[in-house]
Amino acid sequence: LPLTGMPHKDSRYYAQTYLPAILKRDPGAALSEVRVVPNPYNLGSTADVRWPDQQDKIGFLDVPGDCTIRVYTELGVLVNTIEHTDGSGDAYWNLTTSSNQVVVSGIYFAVVKDNVTGEQIIRPFSIIR
Repeated sequence: LPLTGMPHKDSRYYAQTYLPAILKRDPGAALSEVRVVPNPYNLGSTADVRWPDQQDKIGFLDVPGDCTIRVYTELGVLVNTIEHTDGSGDAYWNLTTSSNQVVVSGIYFAVVKDNVTGEQIIRPFSIIR
Protein backbone atom coordinates (compact mmCIF):
# COMPACT_ATOMS: atom_id res chain seq x y z
CA LEU A 1 0.00 0.00 0.00
CA PRO A 2 1.29 3.49 -0.74
CA LEU A 3 1.95 5.68 2.27
CA THR A 4 -0.48 8.58 2.25
CA GLY A 5 0.23 10.13 5.64
CA MET A 6 -3.16 8.91 6.86
CA PRO A 7 -3.34 6.71 9.93
CA HIS A 8 -3.74 3.03 9.08
CA LYS A 9 -6.77 1.28 10.57
CA ASP A 10 -5.82 -2.16 11.65
CA SER A 11 -6.65 -4.33 14.56
CA ARG A 12 -7.60 -7.84 15.33
CA TYR A 13 -11.27 -6.85 15.21
CA TYR A 14 -11.23 -4.51 12.20
CA ALA A 15 -10.73 -7.29 9.65
CA GLN A 16 -12.23 -10.17 11.65
CA THR A 17 -14.65 -12.44 9.82
CA TYR A 18 -16.54 -15.57 10.71
CA LEU A 19 -17.05 -16.64 7.11
CA PRO A 20 -15.01 -19.71 6.16
CA ALA A 21 -12.45 -19.51 3.40
CA ILE A 22 -13.60 -21.52 0.41
CA LEU A 23 -10.72 -23.12 -1.37
CA LYS A 24 -11.18 -24.82 -4.71
CA ARG A 25 -9.00 -27.48 -6.25
CA ASP A 26 -7.38 -27.22 -9.62
CA PRO A 27 -9.28 -29.12 -12.33
CA GLY A 28 -8.62 -32.84 -12.46
CA ALA A 29 -5.87 -33.97 -14.81
CA ALA A 30 -7.78 -37.06 -15.97
CA LEU A 31 -11.37 -38.26 -15.78
CA SER A 32 -10.18 -41.39 -13.99
CA GLU A 33 -9.45 -39.17 -10.93
CA VAL A 34 -13.09 -38.05 -10.46
CA ARG A 35 -14.47 -38.89 -7.00
CA VAL A 36 -17.90 -38.61 -5.39
CA VAL A 37 -17.78 -37.76 -1.67
CA PRO A 38 -19.14 -38.76 0.74
CA ASN A 39 -19.98 -42.13 -0.74
CA PRO A 40 -22.25 -43.48 0.56
CA TYR A 41 -24.02 -40.33 1.66
CA ASN A 42 -25.73 -41.21 4.95
CA LEU A 43 -28.06 -38.66 6.52
CA GLY A 44 -27.49 -40.32 9.90
CA SER A 45 -23.72 -39.79 9.78
CA THR A 46 -22.05 -37.45 12.22
CA ALA A 47 -21.55 -33.86 11.06
CA ASP A 48 -17.78 -34.30 10.67
CA VAL A 49 -18.38 -36.71 7.76
CA ARG A 50 -20.68 -34.33 5.88
CA TRP A 51 -20.04 -30.86 4.44
CA PRO A 52 -20.25 -28.32 7.29
CA ASP A 53 -22.15 -25.65 5.36
CA GLN A 54 -25.07 -27.76 4.13
CA GLN A 55 -26.66 -30.98 5.35
CA ASP A 56 -27.73 -32.37 1.95
CA LYS A 57 -24.64 -32.03 -0.21
CA ILE A 58 -22.44 -34.29 -2.31
CA GLY A 59 -19.15 -33.21 -3.83
CA PHE A 60 -17.74 -34.22 -7.18
CA LEU A 61 -13.99 -33.73 -6.80
CA ASP A 62 -11.20 -33.58 -9.38
CA VAL A 63 -13.64 -32.92 -12.21
CA PRO A 64 -12.59 -31.04 -15.37
CA GLY A 65 -12.96 -27.26 -15.18
CA ASP A 66 -15.62 -27.28 -17.91
CA CYS A 67 -17.88 -30.30 -17.64
CA THR A 68 -21.46 -31.49 -17.43
CA ILE A 69 -22.50 -33.83 -14.64
CA ARG A 70 -25.71 -35.79 -15.13
CA VAL A 71 -27.12 -37.74 -12.19
CA TYR A 72 -29.26 -40.80 -12.97
CA THR A 73 -31.20 -43.29 -10.85
CA GLU A 74 -30.38 -46.99 -11.05
CA LEU A 75 -33.25 -47.30 -13.57
CA GLY A 76 -31.65 -44.70 -15.85
CA VAL A 77 -34.00 -41.79 -15.06
CA LEU A 78 -32.26 -38.41 -15.28
CA VAL A 79 -32.47 -36.75 -11.85
CA ASN A 80 -30.48 -33.55 -12.35
CA THR A 81 -27.91 -31.91 -14.62
CA ILE A 82 -25.07 -29.81 -13.22
CA GLU A 83 -23.24 -27.47 -15.57
CA HIS A 84 -19.81 -26.96 -14.02
CA THR A 85 -18.01 -24.11 -15.79
CA ASP A 86 -16.03 -22.21 -13.13
CA GLY A 87 -12.67 -23.78 -14.05
CA SER A 88 -12.14 -25.47 -10.69
CA GLY A 89 -11.98 -29.17 -9.85
CA ASP A 90 -14.91 -29.00 -7.41
CA ALA A 91 -18.61 -29.31 -8.19
CA TYR A 92 -21.41 -29.82 -5.70
CA TRP A 93 -24.98 -31.10 -5.73
CA ASN A 94 -27.64 -30.35 -3.13
CA LEU A 95 -29.39 -33.76 -3.52
CA THR A 96 -32.45 -32.36 -5.25
CA THR A 97 -34.01 -33.16 -8.59
CA SER A 98 -34.29 -30.69 -11.45
CA SER A 99 -37.81 -30.06 -10.08
CA ASN A 100 -36.29 -29.11 -6.70
CA GLN A 101 -37.54 -32.22 -4.88
CA VAL A 102 -35.31 -34.04 -2.38
CA VAL A 103 -34.02 -37.36 -3.74
CA VAL A 104 -34.77 -40.63 -1.95
CA SER A 105 -32.46 -43.40 -0.74
CA GLY A 106 -30.98 -45.44 -3.53
CA ILE A 107 -28.16 -46.06 -5.94
CA TYR A 108 -27.31 -43.25 -8.36
CA PHE A 109 -24.88 -42.77 -11.21
CA ALA A 110 -22.98 -39.60 -12.04
CA VAL A 111 -21.99 -39.28 -15.69
CA VAL A 112 -19.23 -36.68 -15.91
CA LYS A 113 -18.61 -35.40 -19.44
CA ASP A 114 -15.62 -33.20 -20.23
CA ASN A 115 -17.07 -30.47 -22.47
CA VAL A 116 -13.66 -29.79 -24.07
CA THR A 117 -12.63 -33.32 -25.08
CA GLY A 118 -16.05 -35.01 -25.16
CA GLU A 119 -14.80 -37.86 -22.94
CA GLN A 120 -17.02 -39.12 -20.15
CA ILE A 121 -16.86 -41.38 -17.12
CA ILE A 122 -19.50 -42.97 -14.88
CA ARG A 123 -19.24 -42.94 -11.09
CA PRO A 124 -21.78 -44.85 -8.93
CA PHE A 125 -22.77 -43.61 -5.47
CA SER A 126 -25.48 -44.28 -2.94
CA ILE A 127 -27.73 -42.17 -0.72
CA ILE A 128 -29.09 -43.45 2.59
CA ARG A 129 -31.81 -41.36 4.24
